Amino acid sequence: MSRLLTLLLTFTVCQTFGQTRTTQSVLWTHAQVKANWGSDWTLQQDFEEALYWFPARQHIFQERTLVTKGIGSGFRIGAGFVYFTQTLPNDPHVEGLATFRELRPILHVSHKWHVNEHWAIHQRLWPEFRFIEGFDTYEYATTRVRYRIMAQLAISDWGRLDLYDEIHVNTFRKSEVLTNRLDQNRIGFNLWYTAFKHHKFAAGYFNWYQERIPAGSFFNRHIVRLSYSYQI
Repeated sequence: MSRLLTLLLTFTVCQTFGQTRTTQSVLWTHAQVKANWGSDWTLQQDFEEALYWFPARQHIFQERTLVTKGIGSGFRIGAGFVYFTQTLPNDPHVEGLATFRELRPILHVSHKWHVNEHWAIHQRLWPEFRFIEGFDTYEYATTRVRYRIMAQLAISDWGRLDLYDEIHVNTFRKSEVLTNRLDQNRIGFNLWYTAFKHHKFAAGYFNWYQERIPAGSFFNRHIVRLSYSYQI
């Protein structure tokens, strides 16, 4: 954990002193369905799409299936699968010329600590095993570790404010395409509103800072995020 926090600090410094930055605006939409069974199990399905603004063009689309189990003391473990596509090149001023696809089996470990009746600290670790589409098959490229720390503030009975920071680190790299170690950092917030008993909506913002090729250059993306969650 301390190693991940050190990498997070390193990436924050890189954000401040990066050599070359390409700034982009993105709209991110997210739909989620959750189903609980028994006292400990949860099935979660997520659909996410990111669109460039000014001019408008699709950036990414992904769908994720995740099964988790509570094991006590605020901990949950689980596993899932992600199908991911990205329209290339990463320039909204250029019409999409190709589609980059990945398959990602993932593992899940999380912990939630209730500080008091209003505040909670949530930590999540996601190792992602990334398989990139080749000419006739998908090939293993890297294992990316995602660590997120989030402060959650309960606001009366109608909603919640989430403040978070997440770092992505590539490990065990085998791909000549994915050569960066400190992949990206996301820092932002979401404001959740419970409209009905099983329906929640959220609006938020996050800054997505990602290393790119060549070394020393970065994407600096300003992202508005709109979410909907349904609890079965």
